[in-house]
Amino acid sequence: THSHSLTLHSLTHTHSLIKRHIECWSDLIEYKMMQKLEVNYSFLFPVLLFLSWFAASTPWLMIDILLNLPFYFFEFANQRLMSVESRVVVLDNGVSCLRFGSFSTDEEAASLVQPKVVENVVCSDGTSTILGLDLPDLRDKSRLVYHRPFEQGVLTDFHLQQLIWTSSFAANGLSLEGAEVVFPIHADAFHRTQTTLAEILFEQFKVEAIALPYACEMVAHSSQISQAVSSSSRSTSSSCGADQGTSTATVAQPQTPTTPAGVASRAEVLPQKRAKRAATSQHVTASGSEGTSIVHRAPKVPRAALVIDSGYSATRIGAVYDGQLDADSVIRLDVGGQTITNYLKDIVSYRHVDVSREQHAVEMMKRDVCCVVSNVHKALRTQRKRNCFDDVSPISIRYCLPDYANVARGFVVPLEAEGSSLQRHQHNDLSTVQLWSERFQAPEILLSPQDIGLDCMGIVDCIHHVIQNAPAAQQPVLASNIHLSGGNANLPGLKERIEMELREVLADDFPLSISSNEIPSQDVFHGAVSAARDASWRQNNMLQRETYAETGWSAS
Repeated sequence: THSHSLTLHSLTHTHSLIKRHIECWSDLIEYKMMQKLEVNYSFLFPVLLFLSWFAASTPWLMIDILLNLPFYFFEFANQRLMSVESRVVVLDNGVSCLRFGSFSTDEEAASLVQPKVVENVVCSDGTSTILGLDLPDLRDKSRLVYHRPFEQGVLTDFHLQQLIWTSSFAANGLSLEGAEVVFPIHADAFHRTQTTLAEILFEQFKVEAIALPYACEMVAHSSQISQAVSSSSRSTSSSCGADQGTSTATVAQPQTPTTPAGVASRAEVLPQKRAKRAATSQHVTASGSEGTSIVHRAPKVPRAALVIDSGYSATRIGAVYDGQLDADSVIRLDVGGQTITNYLKDIVSYRHVDVSREQHAVEMMKRDVCCVVSNVHKALRTQRKRNCFDDVSPISIRYCLPDYANVARGFVVPLEAEGSSLQRHQHNDLSTVQLWSERFQAPEILLSPQDIGLDCMGIVDCIHHVIQNAPAAQQPVLASNIHLSGGNANLPGLKERIEMELREVLADDFPLSISSNEIPSQDVFHGAVSAARDASWRQNNMLQRETYAETGWSAS
């Protein structure tokens, strides 16, 4: 009986293995793997048939074990197949989130590639370490200590970053071996950082080629900017609030006092750190008043665009001409999403409840309730006139904080719950706070950093500085083609406020247009995918493994 059951189990398992082998073999034939792999695995097919027939007629367990060996060869072949077909990997290594994805060089639908998003952080709760990959599944996110591989927006801890990369890639089934990697960087990235990145990618992850383009250039490759090229030079002056997506928290739109002209600025104008690229990818031949650029298969980029990349650690503003960033024009403002979150945490802890150690809860609160109003002074006067416990104000919001027992994530208490005494009593049993001016005071530091003692220009002054220092012929073009990207672009009312204040300081005959995509935090990723689809772009910007082995990163 034991021998019979063993034979039956062996035959059943053998049938399953044969089915898997046939599927693997069909995939290899379909994708013509035999011509692409360096090693020819065709000799395994007759061996596989012989072992399958022999194992089907023999109840030996050893034969069943040996039959698994060809399967491992085919698994390896399938991995090589994926690495060959998915040749290009785009890696947007943000301070807050890591976004990555892959596509084949001959895939026509590469523009539809959606990134995998992973928190670029390692957390500690005092007893264990939690990777950012596991953070969404963590129930209790209270009192977590966050460790990021960045300091002031500069990548410093490469060992921690490599740990996050390895775990994230493995969990999503992505391999960089043999792939061409596009790794957007900022214009203020140190040369030592670029050298270390090249060393890690080539020697640790075994990539075939890498490109480190500027992030602002990748934003300029995004689809919405490209569609605005033909109409940017013909745009007329737009009035405040004419853009799509108005803010529900905007109180009024009178004239806003501009920043005093005598404010000292420490916003650093970054020096150009990259050598000039190949003439085929950057030169424009003059023909009359307009130039004719080299034709690529990639979507056409604007003749001139001003990119605002407001991310987690900083905000960078720079001018892009014909797809090339003018690094001398870049201004870095050391106010980003992290600064807004920390300030919101301070004022909520001082006025309501101590949330100084609840980083995740305050981050969610910022995303749920924060907004930019058109006039701060009028909003503050409105707060003083109303009583938040008696009247329903357009600014006031009751927010329920998470306790990670009954409430896993904070949320805004609906207005109908505010009006019902029974529901109000139920919500009072939870930890709720009444937010007023905190909603707009926190993001206001993006426009007026002097409110928290920072001696630097606001985002509107930085934009105006970049436009005024551009060539005279390009100034109206830049003003008519401003693109707002980064996570802070999701703040309701920010685009309208920037447009309103820019309209006051720019010349009256300058057309003004500010655009943003549906998911502005993914602009760099999608722009990099759009650029990497062009074979000539990859040829001009990719550093191959052979070149790196001979001359190192200095060759780029």
